[in-house]
Amino acid sequence: MRPERLVLEGFGPYAERCELDFRLLGKSALFLIHGPTGAGKTSIFDAICFALYGESSGAERRGEELRSHLAAPTVETSVTFDFLLGARRYRVQRKPKYRRAKQRGEGTTLEDGRATLWDRSASASDADEGRPLATKPNAVDDELRRRMLRFAYRELDFAKTRRRRHAGKQVAQLFEGVGLQAGEVGIHGVWIDERKWKHYTRGLVLVDEH
Repeated sequence: MRPERLVLEGFGPYAERCELDFRLLGKSALFLIHGPTGAGKTSIFDAICFALYGESSGAERRGEELRSHLAAPTVETSVTFDFLLGARRYRVQRKPKYRRAKQRGEGTTLEDGRATLWDRSASASDADEGRPLATKPNAVDDELRRRMLRFAYRELDFAKTRRRRHAGKQVAQLFEGVGLQAGEVGIHGVWIDERKWKHYTRGLVLVDEH
């Protein structure tokens, strides 16, 4: 997963709208979030975790505890997170359940928690939210979990396949280097992509007895 854009409003120390564009970092795989104590660094991670899972990082605070105490009654608490998962782009937006002061009169009113997940793979701009995939908190949780697990399984399978191919290539090249001819060696448990069989083996006989 690669974060692309995070928008916070009425969340933690961010009483007003704040937008962080991670795309400005380019292809960097590692970056640092730094600042003085109390600047709101942890709240950035809280916001990402809340957008994805409905709770803060470390599960220390529930959604209703994440509203900014400095936010005006007219400001909704929300987190919008754009991210890249494999080749597809998504946007998830969550608004926690919380009590806020009434805009008119005294007392408080309860805002219900809301969540929406979009597929933005075909979106041309940030303003284009894309195709909605789920529009309720529980449905968003299920859809995100399903897509993340499917991506993780696919990546794990790809990594295993790539390691097997690399191992097969190395073994084949090793025996080629010492001049072994066809039929002189059996290699147990090595899998090689059939499309590259001739290129990698050049006459080696591979034997898999498992």
